[in-house]
Amino acid sequence: MGALRAAIPDIVAEYKAVAEAGTLQNDYSLKDGEATLHKAGSTAEPDVSDAGRWEWLSYVQQGRRNAAFAAECPRTVEALESIPDFMPSAGAMPFSYAFFSVMHPGTAIESHFGPTNARLRVHVPIIVPDGEQAKLTIAGEELPWREGEPVVFDDSFEHAARNDSPAQERVLLLFDIWHPHLSRSERESMCAMFDDARQKGWLS
Repeated sequence: MGALRAAIPDIVAEYKAVAEAGTLQNDYSLKDGEATLHKAGSTAEPDVSDAGRWEWLSYVQQGRRNAAFAAECPRTVEALESIPDFMPSAGAMPFSYAFFSVMHPGTAIESHFGPTNARLRVHVPIIVPDGEQAKLTIAGEELPWREGEPVVFDDSFEHAARNDSPAQERVLLLFDIWHPHLSRSERESMCAMFDDARQKGWLS
């Protein structure tokens, strides 16, 4: 991921530009059955007034690339596409994502897990609150995010996240790569399977 590391200053600049201009809109919405967003430290039953704020500015959603993101953040896209195992492919894997993950101050995401171990999830922290106030917990192990230091993990293991800062947001470049234990033929077979499902109307 050398090219990605080298591009981090440009990636930060591109994120700040789109965040300030509002040229990319949040495209994440909480769905039934997903992990609850809530205010860090809250003991109340989560409801609308208690909900935290987690936003996605997506380049890839369910394997589909977003041309508007590519136009606004060309260096970010160039760095992502330089990664050999970057997961999007002609098969448009429905479990493949890449986005700026913005966790607003005082937000926590309860324990949850991803739908497959065919991927590894990569967190590249680009803006982190002072004093290790933003943390990721994976299988019971707590890890503070550190700017520029990628965290790579199998998100089919239970994990949670929180930003305890009262004033600073936490921003990651989050994306998926193929699990290294999958062979090329296995990857191609998975893509073909999902392509076939889409052609039959089983997937949107």
